Amino acid sequence: VRCDNGEAPRHYTITSPPGAATIEICTRKLAGGAVSTYMHDTLQVGEKVLLGAPCGIFTVPEDVSEAVLVSAGIGITPMLAFLQHLGADKVKASLHIERNAGRNGLGERFAAAGVTNATTIFTSEGRPDLADQAEALIAKAGTDATYFLCGPTLFMSDFTEALKAKGVDESKIKREVFGTGTVKSNNEAAKETSGDSALAPADS
Repeated sequence: VRCDNGEAPRHYTITSPPGAATIEICTRKLAGGAVSTYMHDTLQVGEKVLLGAPCGIFTVPEDVSEAVLVSAGIGITPMLAFLQHLGADKVKASLHIERNAGRNGLGERFAAAGVTNATTIFTSEGRPDLADQAEALIAKAGTDATYFLCGPTLFMSDFTEALKAKGVDESKIKREVFGTGTVKSNNEAAKETSGDSALAPADS
């Protein structure tokens, strides 16, 4: 998307269902964010923006029959697109990790779509153990489902290792870095507890 405020173009995930007559994207208004603020406060219905052709590679393979959607922070955005593409009957479970309920703008879409095993965890209520969460997802969906991961790098690295440790083949794990912040890994959490980590919480 390229707006008229002089800022560089931004890339967004298309979240509208396949075949829809309109193109939907999801943007979170960020304090000080030039483009998100412009889109929320200045753009009006009926105005035009310049769009480029879709160019992402984080997509659903045609042979996926059972999927698990795992996200943190704004990594939920492509998961909503995958849900729209697959339908709730193929999504055997979903997990989203967010800072607090006020930031969970898309969570209700999963419940409304009929995903039966949709779980949301808020880190404001305590840091989740990713190994435990991976085990819970496998109990619901098995090891043959395709696991889609999207979020900060350390979060995805830890979750990938947790899934592999429980028997999910790496070929069944699809992932993409998405976002500017971090959900702390178990290793980071242990370092903070021992006083060895200087990492500060980052936005997601």
